[in-house]
Amino acid sequence: MASELGGGRVTELHWGGGTPNILEPAAFARLFQALSARFDFSELAHHAIEIDPRCLDADTARAYKSAGVTRASLGVQDLNEHVQRAIGRIQPLELVQRAVTILRAHGVDDLSIDLMYGLPAQRLEDLASTVQQVVALAPARIALFGYAHVPWFKKRQRMIDETLLPTAAARFEQAAAARTALEAAGYSAIGLDHFALPEDELAIAATEQRLRRSFQGYVAEGPGAIVGLGPSAISTLPQGYAQNAAEPGAWARAIASGALATARGHALSEEDRIRRRLIEQIMCDFVADLGPLGGREGCASALETLAPMIALGLVRVVDDAIVLSAEARPLCRLVGMAFDAYARPEGRQRHAAAI
Repeated sequence: MASELGGGRVTELHWGGGTPNILEPAAFARLFQALSARFDFSELAHHAIEIDPRCLDADTARAYKSAGVTRASLGVQDLNEHVQRAIGRIQPLELVQRAVTILRAHGVDDLSIDLMYGLPAQRLEDLASTVQQVVALAPARIALFGYAHVPWFKKRQRMIDETLLPTAAARFEQAAAARTALEAAGYSAIGLDHFALPEDELAIAATEQRLRRSFQGYVAEGPGAIVGLGPSAISTLPQGYAQNAAEPGAWARAIASGALATARGHALSEEDRIRRRLIEQIMCDFVADLGPLGGREGCASALETLAPMIALGLVRVVDDAIVLSAEARPLCRLVGMAFDAYARPEGRQRHAAAI
């Protein structure tokens, strides 16, 4: 793929999609060297990696530092043993603390921690305890994601007892309580599901309305293109989207044959671009200009969908702008979906519900 792209200049490099640190340090170093030989990293501003704390040691952290990794995102989810047993991921606080210590000792001290609400067997007090313990680790960022139970899509979730899943009302209560606790601890709420210390560039970008959202989540600046390299990775290009083959074997065979591993894509129309930007404004700034879509008249169908929220005062239409109240911000995905021409009707979603 690098040869197809002509060895382009890269400003951000992210290792994600599961557990990149399952790679042995030597293998990670070889892969980074291969990328360095084919892409221009001379202006690399951010170099981030997702970390499973259970798979981290000093040698691995040393390899990351040598490659210039500046940020690590640790998957924590929940720190209560009964919740961890329910999801099949045993990861005590001491293990997370050890991973944080190792990373900081090797100069990777820009840390983000991922938490989840809505997990099986998770109670309000469980999430509150987890938030308190994570805040004590003082990461620059915390992401709070809703657990998506999609056993038809993720086969490993078929082992989870669905009777332990909290109700939609309980999920909403958990998310609201965690948000309140994080803000009380000094973190700024960023968009739908991110929190950052006020001095973090993400918090500053949100204040200045420079925040953007991509497949990597919220970012301070929107790149011109995002190129995904691994199985199922999605590329965001000026012309549209492209996704690699999800099955590792099919992906590997395509790469081995010298071809691109692209399995599907979507070319953006001008209306697609307008709608994408409007939805991004809703997700990032909680206010969006309806003018490019024809104002109130052009957005009549979307506003009809949002009528119940408008009646409750959660959403307002001011001139040709749509404005979300503070109470509606956790529902910004639902608001954005009203303007998505490709959103599937309720009950036919491939992925989890928005709440």
